[in-house]
Amino acid sequence: MVALIGKKRSGKGTIAYVLGQLIGPENVTTPLMDSLKDRFGLEDLIGKKLAVIPDARFEARAQGLVERLLAISGEDPIGIERKGISERGDARGLRIWMLSNEIPKFTDASGTIAHRFILIRFTQSFFEREDTALRGKLSGELPGILNWAIAGLRRLRERGHFCTAAKLHRSYPAHGGHREPDKGLCPRVVRDRAGPEYGLGKLLRHDREMARGKRPRQDVKEGHRTRTSRD
Repeated sequence: MVALIGKKRSGKGTIAYVLGQLIGPENVTTPLMDSLKDRFGLEDLIGKKLAVIPDARFEARAQGLVERLLAISGEDPIGIERKGISERGDARGLRIWMLSNEIPKFTDASGTIAHRFILIRFTQSFFEREDTALRGKLSGELPGILNWAIAGLRRLRERGHFCTAAKLHRSYPAHGGHREPDKGLCPRVVRDRAGPEYGLGKLLRHDREMARGKRPRQDVKEGHRTRTSRD
């Protein structure tokens, strides 16, 4: 899964638009985050290659959402219920992109969901100085963009994994290796009580403070205290 996180008018929607044009609008669906929790909420994903969730809002208590996102991103063979139709569908091969102004936060005791995200930050806003003709200009450049993407795909296949700049690594959720079930979402943060609810934003702040050699404060939230492994 890919999460485009940044300010308004920073280009997140434009990138999603170009991506949709490259793979074909008929292969793209734009579900709302809340709809994915519903019984028939995955029906629109059947047969699609890309799901773009615009203006995604993340609720830590979203029941069932994490399980469904993990199953889809892991390409597990899940049966998708269809309203009024007995036959079930499948969403294997689907890629999920989320567009949001905030960092995702989910309820996940194992922290697995954090490993499924490629987080891309957008720090510059073009609010009140938008290029209203930009999408038209980019549509004329689609052949060149496709060639550029194919070249990137070749490098990815040769490497076998995505790589990011060191600057982006400081903004990522946990990465690089598996975590045990009693660990949090950041490599250096552990839990000392049951209760899996915490936001990635808070944990990333802990991670950045430790990278600077500081001793992060202890936080208490809804009966669940997080502490760093240095404590």
